[in-house]
Amino acid sequence: MPDLNTLLFSDTKLLAAAIVSAAVSAAISLGSKFFELRDKLATEYKHEQQKKLKELTGRYYGRTLRSAVSLNHRLWNLYQNHDKGWLDAYGRYDSNCGYYLLSFCHRTMSLFCLVRQFEAEAVYLDSRIAHKDDFAFMNYLEILNWAMTDVALFEGLSYDSTLQVDHFFSDRLRAYCDSCIESNGIITHDALAERIRTDRSLDGILQFFDGLTKNESRLRWDRVVILHLLLMCFINRFGYKTQYSTTEQLRQVAGKLNNKQVLTNLCSWLPKLGLVNDKEAKQLFQL
Repeated sequence: MPDLNTLLFSDTKLLAAAIVSAAVSAAISLGSKFFELRDKLATEYKHEQQKKLKELTGRYYGRTLRSAVSLNHRLWNLYQNHDKGWLDAYGRYDSNCGYYLLSFCHRTMSLFCLVRQFEAEAVYLDSRIAHKDDFAFMNYLEILNWAMTDVALFEGLSYDSTLQVDHFFSDRLRAYCDSCIESNGIITHDALAERIRTDRSLDGILQFFDGLTKNESRLRWDRVVILHLLLMCFINRFGYKTQYSTTEQLRQVAGKLNNKQVLTNLCSWLPKLGLVNDKEAKQLFQL
């Protein structure tokens, strides 16, 4: 029969083993619950961000498409009439800003005000986990902005990037947009006309389009054509079948370029701007 010391020693070993077992079980259970909670929170975060991005895209989708289509029509019209002087104001915007120049500026600002508003709201959301269509929408708006502001478009061409002549400084374009966004929406055509008559805060926009023609040595014409190509891809991606531009129409627009180098520069930036795999944007490589 075992003595008392043997029993006590045996009980101690059993107790220690029980404690270790309990501790290991508790640790495993706690770890499992931690990872379950982590995965649950990650799933909830992803779902919430995707939902917010979907809602944000939904709020801007229709208006942005409508503005893009409107500017698309005006750019086609420009190719037919650029040499008729309809955009000539000679810097006298308070007294000599005709309908064509004013409406050109209004259509452009209507689009980029929406881009600006979307950008301002999207900055608070995690775009890394967006659904494919929402991510493409964001990338297209970003590249539209890039087309008007980035001097990389003129890489290999002679251009002074320190002056806002044939491009817009990013912060200045945002400021133009902010000044055209009112509490009840984007500034109307008539309100824009009145603004131009009473102050000079939007002269930068007017100066860009004032006298625009293909028959000039400046590079702004090519920037506008690149913007048009991107608008056509955007409309093809998100618009209706009746609004679709064919590859031949894209080639027609690309043929309006004075410097083909800008198209090469655009294509080199598509991967950086997240559109290299987009079906519609990929057509630009074939032009």
